[in-house]
Amino acid sequence: MIISEKKDGPMNGKKNKDIFLKKHGSAGNNLILGEQVHGKNIEIVGKSQRGETIRSTDGLISGRESFFIGVTVADCIPISFFSKEVSGILHVGWRGLERGIIEEALQKIVLMGERVEKVFFEIGPSIGPCHFEVGDDVVERFKGYEKFLYREKGKKFLDIKNIAGQKLKNGGVKNLMISDKCTYCNPERYYSFRRDKKLKSMLALNYPLK
Repeated sequence: MIISEKKDGPMNGKKNKDIFLKKHGSAGNNLILGEQVHGKNIEIVGKSQRGETIRSTDGLISGRESFFIGVTVADCIPISFFSKEVSGILHVGWRGLERGIIEEALQKIVLMGERVEKVFFEIGPSIGPCHFEVGDDVVERFKGYEKFLYREKGKKFLDIKNIAGQKLKNGGVKNLMISDKCTYCNPERYYSFRRDKKLKSMLALNYPLK
């Protein structure tokens, strides 16, 4: 996974995206971007859609193509995956996680003719359980994942990165890397919506397949 940092500027506009892509040997018209809605929709995309933003989708998946696919994040989890046959990236917040975006991604991989156990997944920097305080309504939605719920001084905190990891493992994923970086805890490096109260995003990209 390639992910921008604060030094690259906020990725809410086209200018910084283009500069960041150029830094990585590409151009804005070689990127397909997802427009996040905190759902579970994942679109299969191809080279004819380069330069487009795919509306109302939190995940993109492609075959053996040479373009970038990306999502923007600012506390939510970027998850990239690839094998010799497929390449994909997801924007995963607690709502998408609860609605089944992980399960949807695994189904799409199988639909494209790949075996899940052959795919490598990477869970990138996102808000950690140290700062992801939740209410009882969110706790209720994650019954069965109590080992990822922490209580401190009457407050409840959820580890959504490792819930995502557990869901991937439950779905048959064998190759998985989970970042220990918390966006909230690293103000010099990452944007965080919960910390900053401002909508400044980072761009997460998957490596194009050659």
